[in-house]
Order: sequence, then structure tokens, then C-alpha cells
Amino acid sequence: MSERLPAGGPYKAVSGSHEVLGSESLREAREALANYCSASRDYCSAYLERLLRLSRGIALKRLVDLYGDPGYKGVDRDVLEALGSLVEFYANYISGLLPLHGEEVLVRSEATIMGGRVRLLKGEVTAAGPGLAARLYVAGLVSLVESNAKTLRLKPSNP
Repeated sequence: MSERLPAGGPYKAVSGSHEVLGSESLREAREALANYCSASRDYCSAYLERLLRLSRGIALKRLVDLYGDPGYKGVDRDVLEALGSLVEFYANYISGLLPLHGEEVLVRSEATIMGGRVRLLKGEVTAAGPGLAARLYVAGLVSLVESNAKTLRLKPSNP
């Protein structure tokens, strides 16, 4: 069962020697899934349980280790870029650099958005809960309204 674990498996992930994820790796993972789940339902269920447990750990280790690596060329590089946007949002949020309306983050719509709980015209500024604001920011649908503090340039102190 261990020969086709995702992205090189847990041992490579723990050692930090991550494989570049390619479409061939994803195809092989799908084939292994089809093979193991063509057997009994119990066998498939046990395989899926182990696969998902290991995949979560591998995914987290890959995200931490490969984040910010400009030379990485795997098919999952866009996932790492999305993580970069999330880290940027979260860093600004927890540092106090984002102006808030109560507990909500002020964002500016980069597109007209109509759907679900969101109805915004392009350029409109609104307050959104931090989770929704993060999701919209990572999707590129909103930009962050920045506080004046972020525009300040600190001068180096003279000894």
C-alpha cells in the first residue's frame, strides 16, 4: 500500500527531500486509488483513512518547506503562491496594520462580486469577517485597505 503515497511519501517529506510534483505523480496516485478501491468497501475505506492521514501531514510539511522557493517548478506551485497570499494577509492582520471596523477587515473590491453573502461593485470598500476577507484576498477578488502606519518609513537610528 505504501508504494504510491503522494509526493514521495512521508519519509521524503520528513527528511525535507521533496519530489517535484508532476502530472505523472498525480496520475499514478489516481491509479492507486482506483486499484485499492476496486476491492471491498472495507479495504477501500481503510486505504482512504490512511491515505488522507498521511497526505495531510505530507501536505503541511511540503507547504512549510517549499513556501517561498522561487525555483520550485511542480504542478502545485500555484498552491504555494496561494499560501503566500494567505501568509501576507495574515501577517498584516495580526500585526495590526489593517484598519478594522469592529472585528471586521476593510477590503476594496477588485471586481464586481455577486454571490452568496457578498455583493460588491468594483472599487467598493466594505468590512468583511477575517475568514471571508482572507478567502477573497487569496482569490484576488479584493485588495486590503491599508492603515496609514504601513506607509510610514522608519529612519535608521543614529548611535
